[in-house]
Amino acid sequence: MATTRDDGNGEKEPNGEPTGVDELLWAIAEALRSKESKEAIALLIKKFADEIPNRNKAMRRAIWMGHLVTALLLVAIGMLGYLKVISTETTGALLGAIVGGLYYSNRR
Repeated sequence: MATTRDDGNGEKEPNGEPTGVDELLWAIAEALRSKESKEAIALLIKKFADEIPNRNKAMRRAIWMGHLVTALLLVAIGMLGYLKVISTETTGALLGAIVGGLYYSNRR
């Protein structure tokens, strides 16, 4: 099969050798024609589809754990500031950093 080469001005010239892209496309096409590759792709898609509910549950759990840790940090810093273990300026700076981090993580 003769391929064409673009010489840059919009005209195509015949070229005797296939380009690397052509060879790559032919190799992919040959690989996809085999029965084993079709079965492997079908199995891959099925496994990916089966994992979607588990991935959503894991993401939901990670979000809840993140909220829990943030709430615990807010309470702990607030209590340390209330008991005067750390100064009010330090308490304000730490609480401000946590709130700023929350706003920064939620921007889109």
